[in-house]
Amino acid sequence: KESRGSEKQLQMALDGRHAPSCALQLRAKMIAKNKQDTAREAISEFALKKKQTFAAMNVSDLVQWIITHERVWKNLPEEFKNQTEDYSELLQEFQKCFHKAFDKDFQSMYAHLDKKQWGEARQTYQDLKSAVDDLLELEVLKSFRSLKKLQTKLTSSAGRSRCTWAKDDIKKGEFYEAICVVVTSNGEKEEVELLEMINEHVLKNL
Repeated sequence: KESRGSEKQLQMALDGRHAPSCALQLRAKMIAKNKQDTAREAISEFALKKKQTFAAMNVSDLVQWIITHERVWKNLPEEFKNQTEDYSELLQEFQKCFHKAFDKDFQSMYAHLDKKQWGEARQTYQDLKSAVDDLLELEVLKSFRSLKKLQTKLTSSAGRSRCTWAKDDIKKGEFYEAICVVVTSNGEKEEVELLEMINEHVLKNL
C-alpha cells in the first residue's frame, strides 16, 4: 500500500500537484533503487499515460496542460531532466495531438464561414491564433518548427490573394469573400481596406 502511495505521489509531482524532490526520494527509498533509475521509471509511466490522455484533449486543454507542464518541468530535480528519450517522445506526441486538434477546429472555422456564421467563425479563429501564439512563447517547444507552419496556415486563411479576389467581388456587389477574409484576420491594412470598400459600395447604392 505504501509503495503504491509513493508511486502515486511521484506521478502527481510530475503533474505539478506534489513536491517533486520529496516524492522522488520517498519512491526511491520505497523500491530500493537509486533516484536516477526511479526517475526513469516514473517518466516512462508518466509519458505513457499522458500520450493516451492527449488524444481526448481539445486545443484549449492541450495548451493549458503544456503551459502548466513547462512550469513544473523547470522545477523538477535533475534526475528527471536526464530522461531525454521518453520526454522527447512525450513532446512529440503532444505536438501530434495538438496538430490534430488544431486541424479539427480549423475545418470547423471554414464550416462556420460556409454557413455564414460569422461570430462562430471569428471566435474559432481567435482561439486558434491565441493557442498558437501561446505555444510559440514556450521554451519547452522551441525545437518544434511545425508550430510556425500552423501560424502561417492561419495567416494564409486571409492571404493577399484572397484579399485581391475579395476586392474584385466587392466591385460586383458581392461581399461574402470579403467578410470571410475580415473574419479570419487581425485587422491588417488590406482587411481594413476591404471594410472601407464595402461601406463605400453600400453608400453608393443606398
